[in-house]
Amino acid sequence: MMFRKIGNFLAKDDGDEFSLHYSLSLKDWIDFLIHLLISLIFLIITAGLLYSVDRKSDFKELISVGIVFALGLFLLCEGLSKVVRVKKNIIRIIKKENQLIHRNTLFSSKKYKLSDIERFVFLEKEQHAFGTTKKVSCIYNIIQLELKNSKTQYLLKINTNNIKRVVWKRNGSLLNIELGSITENIVKELNRNK
Repeated sequence: MMFRKIGNFLAKDDGDEFSLHYSLSLKDWIDFLIHLLISLIFLIITAGLLYSVDRKSDFKELISVGIVFALGLFLLCEGLSKVVRVKKNIIRIIKKENQLIHRNTLFSSKKYKLSDIERFVFLEKEQHAFGTTKKVSCIYNIIQLELKNSKTQYLLKINTNNIKRVVWKRNGSLLNIELGSITENIVKELNRNK
């Protein structure tokens, strides 16, 4: 059995089956804690506002309490999604059965025949700050599955593990060196095992 560590991913290959696993990084835990603290602040504010609201309160006050509560709940769910996600067998290639199994959530998975797969590719993406197209707030890569019928299927989003981004400019666009290397190695492993 061969094991290969690629960033926070672990590729296992025993000849008959290939699987890709993920382990949480320090950045994942810090993101979770930041979201948790901010959501708790909003939920405490909501509790204070609910305590101050009485029966004579007008509709606008009740709406504002609801908005603050919804924002706190949203941030709590966003934080939980950082740590409660698929970590084991994200992608499995079973050569004997000629199939790839992709677990996209904790409760669902998709199956593809290996004979229908053309190749695996990755795209570099930039997420822009809210309200602007100039300032990049996040850089990530997406691994996609290209099928022989010219369709593409999303498989995996890979974020950087660094708390501080290591970025350099190439042809006017931002590129994360560490992120590109991890994604490229994962795609090589997937293409080698298909």
